[in-house]
Amino acid sequence: MTDLAPSTVRAIDQQPSRAEAYARASRSSATKRAYTHDWQHFQTWCSDGEYSSLPATPETVANYLANLADQGRAVATLTRRIAAISQAHQLAGHPSPTRDERVRTVMKGIKRTIGVAQTQKAPATIEVLRVLIEQVREGLLGTRDRALLLVSFAGAFRRSELVSLDVGDVVFVPAGMVITLRQSKTDQEKEGVKKAIPCG
Repeated sequence: MTDLAPSTVRAIDQQPSRAEAYARASRSSATKRAYTHDWQHFQTWCSDGEYSSLPATPETVANYLANLADQGRAVATLTRRIAAISQAHQLAGHPSPTRDERVRTVMKGIKRTIGVAQTQKAPATIEVLRVLIEQVREGLLGTRDRALLLVSFAGAFRRSELVSLDVGDVVFVPAGMVITLRQSKTDQEKEGVKKAIPCG
């Protein structure tokens, strides 16, 4: 048997840690924070009621969801909690109780009872934008703030997209500008999206 070169041995030794790093990168930091918070909430609820959280039974999860619904929590919140519970069980090597028909049936009943509509924030109108622009101070920082407000409005950028922009992401063209988003909520794989902002 041929001895492996030291560099090959090092590469093999590093493979599990690299795989773990890529696995951690599969979800955004915001999603990971939300899952951590949701899982901790479920653990606390189970501890208070003297239930096992890992592994949890389908009955425990169903009762947890019913309790959240009775508290007026939105269906979107419950759906995220289910995902966090499922993820925790899978990572620990346990079958997910959230796949059980009892849990699915309870969720269907909750959706039919409280509905699935989400509350949307009212978008800023041109009138609101004008008021904001008038409040911005003069000087270099004021110019920057006005530019951010106008570009954000014209491109319908999310806050996270706006703060991630760099000078090199903006290209001026005769008709306005083209802005390259390196990553956005709808482009998790970082393929990049170009948005045209016309003069106006």
